[in-house]
Amino acid sequence: MTLELGGSVRGLKFNVGTLKCLRDITGIDPFEYNAEGTDFATLLPYATNITYAALLSTCLSKKVDADFTATDVEAWVDELTVGELTDIVNHYNEIFVSTKASANGEVGKDTQPGQVVNV
Repeated sequence: MTLELGGSVRGLKFNVGTLKCLRDITGIDPFEYNAEGTDFATLLPYATNITYAALLSTCLSKKVDADFTATDVEAWVDELTVGELTDIVNHYNEIFVSTKASANGEVGKDTQPGQVVNV
């Protein structure tokens, strides 16, 4: 997922690295991390921590130093729309959804039967 944050288009990676970063940021096991309510005041810090973790995960994947701080991310998230915040939380939640098996019972594109084209 990409978003314009801090005047730059930035990638947010949602993977195990995100979970590790979130654990480090919050001090909470990411499997137990959830919003304590459904009101905006509760969801905003939740989305902010997820955004920060996803940005840090992207930096780890690219092996680059972060050019932002938690304070920067907080300011950037304050300028996002509710739709963008919802997308961030939904992408985060997809980390916990197992991959669905395909029609032939296998997972992954590389295990699917090839399509043969007659020439």
